Amino acid sequence: MAISYMAPILLLPFLRGFAIRPVILLAMITTVIRSIYLAYVDTASELYIYAAIAGFSGVLFWIPYEILYFARHDTMQHGRHSALYFLILSGSGIIMPLAGGFLADYWGFKPVFFIAAGATIIPFILTLRISRQYVAVTLKESIAHLKGIKGLILFEGFFWSIPPCIIALSLLTLTNTAGQFGTVSSIVALGALLTSLPIARWSDRMQNRTKIIFPVYVCAALILLLLGRQTSLLWFTVFLLIFSSLRSMTNPVVNAFTMDLRTDHTKLYMARQFLLSIGRVVGFALTWLFALTEQLYVMYVIYAFAHLAYLLMIHKTVKGHAIAAAEPTLLTD
Repeated sequence: MAISYMAPILLLPFLRGFAIRPVILLAMITTVIRSIYLAYVDTASELYIYAAIAGFSGVLFWIPYEILYFARHDTMQHGRHSALYFLILSGSGIIMPLAGGFLADYWGFKPVFFIAAGATIIPFILTLRISRQYVAVTLKESIAHLKGIKGLILFEGFFWSIPPCIIALSLLTLTNTAGQFGTVSSIVALGALLTSLPIARWSDRMQNRTKIIFPVYVCAALILLLLGRQTSLLWFTVFLLIFSSLRSMTNPVVNAFTMDLRTDHTKLYMARQFLLSIGRVVGFALTWLFALTEQLYVMYVIYAFAHLAYLLMIHKTVKGHAIAAAEPTLLTD
């Protein structure tokens, strides 16, 4: 996964423009190829090749998709649009882990990968309906547009490495079958689905995202410290459900917060994937450093304190934004 998330870091600096529909279609084709290829992976080197292909298809899909989806400029609806976006991800996260886990237990892993490849036909057909659009923004221009909030997005990427890093590693030590692993993942995704949309709508009405982000992130930090100490699958699932629900409540709000600060969403989402990937790779590297030294709980502590550091950065950003807005405009002939 660390290799997969290196793809945006390596590829985006060379991207000078692209047509949205052909790039997404190419991503679909690449997804089918990698799903079938994964069914025959037997060695670590083959797995690394798969990771590189997955990262490549991720760059091709997510950047144009996010630019297309968040093209709206209604600042009063940023939370709602973000929540619907994350609901789509959560919806697939409810069904696929559960179904995939039980399929793997009874028929092996290969059928899961072939079914995943076949399912790509649906988004492929939907993509054909996208109108022709061209994006000409470069990564350099996009990063310059995010001056003052780049650190916030790096932290977001760091937090996005929590589920596939420490939580996945902990679940692997507490579950005995793919079905158990998938069931826990699906239950957690369902909790996320039920909490995110109403909270995001509320943040739109208040137009003050920090009133939600601050208390939830403090609670999430405390839950992380408790989560890392669990040795029972039941209690781990309970605390994981609470933590994931808290994170899912704030994911759309945090996304809306950056949209509020930078309303050119094409420039925002070009550099966002680049910065998120840097944060994710750092999270992966640190997690494996402590996992290999049998001190995984240290990573739970680091993630917990990172939540608090992130809040300090948000406070500084909001304060600076308020000062800039209050400064008088100098009128000259």
